[in-house]
Amino acid sequence: MTSNALFELLLVEDNPADAGLIQANLRMGLGKVNISRVERLSEAVAAISSHAFSAVLLDLNLPDCSGIATFHRFAASSNGTPIVVLSGMEDADTAIKAMEAGAEDYVQKGRFDSQTLARSVRFAIERNTRLSAERELINVRSELATAQHL
Repeated sequence: MTSNALFELLLVEDNPADAGLIQANLRMGLGKVNISRVERLSEAVAAISSHAFSAVLLDLNLPDCSGIATFHRFAASSNGTPIVVLSGMEDADTAIKAMEAGAEDYVQKGRFDSQTLARSVRFAIERNTRLSAERELINVRSELATAQHL
């Protein structure tokens, strides 16, 4: 991903102060960025079904869902979009569980700056792109092997 890329991000965060800080840091760290913000999991699911995002920053404790269930419910409808979990300092264990379940990365609230947040988003997008390309290559190789047997 080039530094001139436009990032389309979905921020799922119900706390206005946290959301403002995250958005400011994303703009400073990434440059060209469009950020759509929602406050509830139900709104996030609706947004991801109607728009293609480069990545999602997902708070795990929302008014309509909390904890690891938030990640599982959102990931089920995320269409493979990379997810960076936003974690309160007391939620580090839950964030790690989300990573084990497929989140690309997690960021602890209150412990990031613009460079850290930007790096997390960029790496999440790159890892997700690489994994998708690897899966596609495996599928093509499998199809080629099937065709050779015919």
